[in-house]
Amino acid sequence: TWVSLPSNRWPASWKGMKNPVCPLVLALYGHPDAGGYWEQHCDERICSLGFEKIAWEWPGVYWHPVKQALLVIYVDDFKLAAKHKDQDELWKGIKSVIDMDDESDDGRFLGCMHEAFESTAGNFSDVLDWQPQYHPRKAKMPGSTEATDDSSPPAAADEIDREYGRSKKVRGRKYNMQEYLDGCIKRFCELANIDEDTIKPAPTPFIDESKDPHGVVDEPATKTSVNAPAKSKKKKKTPSIDRPASAGADSESSQTSNGSGELAHISAKVLMQIMYCSRYARFDLLRAIGALATQITKWTDIGDRKLYRIIQYLKYSRDFRQVGFIGDPLHKLRLALFTDADFAGDRSDFKSTSGVFLAIYGPNSFFPLQGVSKKQTATSHSTVEAELVAMDAGLRLEGLPALTLWEKILGAQNLGSAEQCSSAGAERTVVLDVYQDNQATNRIATSGKAPTLRHIQRTHSVSVCWIHDVVSGDDVCLRDCDTSAQAADIFTKHFVNKDKWLHACKLIGLMPKSVLSTVKDCSSAEPSTPKKTIRVCVARLAMQSSSSIAPPAVASAGADAAESRNALSKEGSDAGPSIWHAR
Repeated sequence: TWVSLPSNRWPASWKGMKNPVCPLVLALYGHPDAGGYWEQHCDERICSLGFEKIAWEWPGVYWHPVKQALLVIYVDDFKLAAKHKDQDELWKGIKSVIDMDDESDDGRFLGCMHEAFESTAGNFSDVLDWQPQYHPRKAKMPGSTEATDDSSPPAAADEIDREYGRSKKVRGRKYNMQEYLDGCIKRFCELANIDEDTIKPAPTPFIDESKDPHGVVDEPATKTSVNAPAKSKKKKKTPSIDRPASAGADSESSQTSNGSGELAHISAKVLMQIMYCSRYARFDLLRAIGALATQITKWTDIGDRKLYRIIQYLKYSRDFRQVGFIGDPLHKLRLALFTDADFAGDRSDFKSTSGVFLAIYGPNSFFPLQGVSKKQTATSHSTVEAELVAMDAGLRLEGLPALTLWEKILGAQNLGSAEQCSSAGAERTVVLDVYQDNQATNRIATSGKAPTLRHIQRTHSVSVCWIHDVVSGDDVCLRDCDTSAQAADIFTKHFVNKDKWLHACKLIGLMPKSVLSTVKDCSSAEPSTPKKTIRVCVARLAMQSSSSIAPPAVASAGADAAESRNALSKEGSDAGPSIWHAR
């Protein structure tokens, strides 16, 4: 590689030359294409050991077809899931072609603590009880005027017998980012010059967004004369962030203020730090952080109150854990995709927000894979239009790519429902169950006809025909879902009611540490605990590398469910291939 030097760094022998260059011996500040060189080098070495790329759309994820092992690489962090008897041999091979430190048992990876646990399905009945198949939609009786209480979460239905056994053994992972969140709170307090002890915890990350100012076009001019001097406004001595964000006597007037925010200069630093955590293991923060991130360049004092409310919620929920567990054989597991959308939820431009949640379900199993909260790019004219856009995003961005990953790992194993088999005795394939709580959207997707939405392809770049083709195929099964069991609801709208918010968190497997007090951490288990089948390692790089090689959470916990499932086998971790978790 040849580089040019600034003129003030030229040696005397270069005087009179025009644009001289010299060979690059060492890149002190990182080579521009260091990440690409490292990826190419790493890929060649790993594939020479018998590993295969999962697919081009899953960079940094490798599968060993002979050893049934999964390897995840993120820059210089390696994570390998394999049978215990194959671990030493595989690591020896990797270290023979890549210079790296000694591996260690699974624990901290990419800033998140992965805590293995074992328990019984009964301890997670709150999560298992709300699987969508237990909550069929209730038909309304003609002329029914039954009132509903909006202040309380929906009650669990008891019409359908539960399939899980309360004493069934399960093993899984708790994703702990409490230390990281404490750092986020501390960083905010340092930047905003606020005493951390003065921050009062709040049970939800939202203020009442229904009072946000409207994005009005052609707002009528005031009656004040153009030549009249503007009245000076007295600056408030008390920072706006110190005022309570809940609705009160002066909440309406404070919500409609359009002054520039006091936290505008630190908003990007704080939000981007929290966003990493929300995308990795705290999906409950996606909607709040994503919506506020769109306001960084047009920050107001309303943004101050929303950001402060998020910090209050972080203090309240710092001990929350994302939980996943497996307690079933492969043929009883299902790959489920939830899609949902609000209608004109953003008051500034009346655009909707799409929500997507991907997870593994089973009678005694639940493992979250991915959560998405994404503001739509155009304004929708109806709830059905917004829901179709959300379904399109869920299928394209998460559902169909997930099928590619799971089919490669599981082969012809079944992750779908029995009715998806073409005939008795036929080999089952991986099937994606898509849950949607809007019946009109389901009818359009199954029929492919939407005469009132002929504009949607031009405004949203969404094809109803494409959605129809996908859900009509063998890879996808479209299912109706009651709103009370819609796991993607948490990614689409703001919650101010504590009980409803905790119910929404429960649907995605987010639980307070106090609720998990009955589960046993494998690190403190008896010596008979099955041997670890996951190990992590850090490679020693000879050059600085870019962080754009592999998605940070694509498969960072790709083997956690595998280890959980292996530990349930008769012979512990040596009992054959198992299910893998990709995030």
